[in-house]
Amino acid sequence: MEQATLSIIIPAYNEERTIAEVTRRVWETPLQENVTREIIIVDDGSKDATVKVVKEFLNQNNDKNIRLIECGKNRGKGAAIREGIKQASGKWIIIQDADMEYNPRDYNILLQPALEGYADVVYGSRFVGGNPHRILFFWHSIGNKFLTFISNAFTNLNLSDMETGYKLFRADILKSIELEENRFGFETEVTAKIARIPGIRIYEVGIAYYGRTYEEGKKIKAKDGFRALYTILKYNLQRKNPRRPVALAITLLLLFILGLKINDYYKGKPFNFTVNDAGEYYQYLPALFIHHDLGFSFLDKTTPAEYIHYYKFSALRLENGKATGKMSLGMAMMLTPGFLIAHGIALLTGLPADGFSPPYQWAILLSNLLFLGLGIYFTLKTLFRYFDSIASVVTIIMLVLATNVLAYVYLHPGYSHIFTFGLMGMLLYVTDSFYRKPSIGLAIKSGLLMGFISLIRPSNTIVGLLFLLWGTLSVGDLKKRFQFFIKNYHLALIIVASILIVWLPQMIYWKWVSGKFFLYTYGLKEERFYFGNPQIINVLLSYRNGWLVYSPLFFLALLGFIFMIKNKNRQVLAIGLYFIGLVYIISSWWCWWYGGSFGARSLIDAYPALAFPLAAFFEKTEKTPWWIQVLLLVVCAYLIHLNYYQSYQYSKGIIHWDGMSKEAYWRSIKEKHPQKDYYQLFVIPNTPYAQKGIYFVHDTLNIRKPQTLGEKEFIEKIKSNIRINKEWMQVIEEKAKRKGISIDSMVTLDALHVFKTRYHDKVPKQ
Repeated sequence: MEQATLSIIIPAYNEERTIAEVTRRVWETPLQENVTREIIIVDDGSKDATVKVVKEFLNQNNDKNIRLIECGKNRGKGAAIREGIKQASGKWIIIQDADMEYNPRDYNILLQPALEGYADVVYGSRFVGGNPHRILFFWHSIGNKFLTFISNAFTNLNLSDMETGYKLFRADILKSIELEENRFGFETEVTAKIARIPGIRIYEVGIAYYGRTYEEGKKIKAKDGFRALYTILKYNLQRKNPRRPVALAITLLLLFILGLKINDYYKGKPFNFTVNDAGEYYQYLPALFIHHDLGFSFLDKTTPAEYIHYYKFSALRLENGKATGKMSLGMAMMLTPGFLIAHGIALLTGLPADGFSPPYQWAILLSNLLFLGLGIYFTLKTLFRYFDSIASVVTIIMLVLATNVLAYVYLHPGYSHIFTFGLMGMLLYVTDSFYRKPSIGLAIKSGLLMGFISLIRPSNTIVGLLFLLWGTLSVGDLKKRFQFFIKNYHLALIIVASILIVWLPQMIYWKWVSGKFFLYTYGLKEERFYFGNPQIINVLLSYRNGWLVYSPLFFLALLGFIFMIKNKNRQVLAIGLYFIGLVYIISSWWCWWYGGSFGARSLIDAYPALAFPLAAFFEKTEKTPWWIQVLLLVVCAYLIHLNYYQSYQYSKGIIHWDGMSKEAYWRSIKEKHPQKDYYQLFVIPNTPYAQKGIYFVHDTLNIRKPQTLGEKEFIEKIKSNIRINKEWMQVIEEKAKRKGISIDSMVTLDALHVFKTRYHDKVPKQ
């Protein structure tokens, strides 16, 4: 066997009582054949007689290979270890604490897998094997196991004792690692950094542990545990493209947090995720799989009790006598797998198999969480390619917890926006992968994703601009991109074909119902875009669902665009033009506040792309003075708190879905329980005028709070508002005719539904 030297580094600080005995034991411990040793004692600025004791020991043993390094100033265990590593000349390095908690006789146990050629690094675990282990502090053991668990989650190792003081390293590997930690963070830092070395072979063996109490000189404290947790995050997230478990761990963590929020909100109360726009997306599924009638003629035969499910999304009648839904089929296609599973569960359990009972509601909620998870995971993986991991993780956490994403996860899971968020996250990752290494498979995936994104919300067709411009930064880049698709025309055709495949069911349906392959269903209700009158400022800053008012985090993202431009980030052109175009399209819609909303919900679709400028901002702040970083941390915590608070207010009707005014907003912020006159401050948009592109001048003050009117009086007020709305009454007359009931009865049904879905239990008690 080849001769090998073991370098034993002993960091010491105020260890006058034990240092000589430890050094003696280390030297006298028998080692395996062909293994020699050198001992490097590093005094870390001891204030007691440690240096004097060591020098006396060296004078008495000057024939032994033992050296002393005096640091002069106390900097910490990690700093002392770094000095020892520089001086080490052996093939293997081990760290020996100076407090006699570890037994040098275990060196041979650690050396065995290394000398036999199996291991590059060997951890000595205090928690495996049958070796002696002193029983000491319960919370220390819990803290150790917790830190080991968190470290393993990020490194994808399965260590039982990450914090062990006995770690044996191949010297060339340890010397190649740039270590930074000065105190006890050495253990977590070195673990994070060796875990990412390709092909590294890490073993673990059982060792003895003779722990000591604080009275006996133990130095590690609770603050070092918090520091260890920080260093786990810091060194596992300080680089681009970390191991996959990091993205998965963050995704699962955020889903867990949101799961707690959902459980807390719906505890003891029923839920219905098929009302308003969500119902219009969803209606095709019960129509197809339960009623077997996509022409919606079954609505003419349903009873009033059954009809209430279809209240908000009754079909639009065409001139040929057939009917269609207003929304496209995209969301229904996304919900189909969950719907079929729920339908099977309903049939097996005897629950109503009507498309609206609890199994179906759960299917919508879980589908929403699935797409949210996909969006988080793939957005994060894409960010890792361009930004350091800390900035990327902070970005995705803030994106989910400090914006209206939160509200549309737990309050409106049946709406389209979280589903598009997931699809956009996947599209960014696939697009980036496609331009790195083009392939037929990635071309198909890109086309399918763009197809679904545009089918769910046709206004999102602009996502094609994001795909085409991805990675371009100049006119020369644009020319190269054009030449790329000319040269690889087969990939371009595959992408277009994949988009058309997604749209094909919709086109067939429109052809069947109307005789045309393309049907502008919104036009049937006189809804349109006003491209000459975009409400950009209102979309961004209005108290009526303004984007930056209810998700102020994105002020930081807008600043991030500046940093992307300065750093010549190759995605700034694609993301910038896509974002500008999307805001213009959203602002041009007649109902620019998008009805019952919390914030500008249509922009949630773009959040994976906006994660780039947000990450650029956070990465830039990592290079600022510490006090700015602390200030930013406080701001981020406040933004999360504000979002939770305002989401709660929205869920209770304190923040109105389309009637917020400046006065109402600031009154709601200042007072946790709004005063009696608060609800009179809402300004309700005049829908008929808005459909003509005329805003604000004909808006009306809100009807009073339900409790001040009484339930019956309040419902009568709703009925009065319905009767003065010409367009609403036209719909009422059509529904009354189909149902075979009087117009007054239909008005009552509508008013009851409005009260039930919008006002009942939606306001706080005074």
